Amino acid sequence: MSSYVLLHGGWAGGWVWERAVEPLRADGHRVVTPDLAGHGAEGLPMINTLRFRAG
Repeated sequence: MSSYVLLHGGWAGGWVWERAVEPLRADGHRVVTPDLAGHGAEGLPMINTLRFRAG
């Protein structure tokens, strides 16, 4: 049995790996598909970009 951590790219979340997870788990592997910070269902709070404006 192996362990896999599947990381998504930009503008995506762990959900992009849904179709890959089932076959791996069916073969007895451990699979983790985390949502990286700012991605996924929760996301991050909006940042007020005007506060960071160079002036």
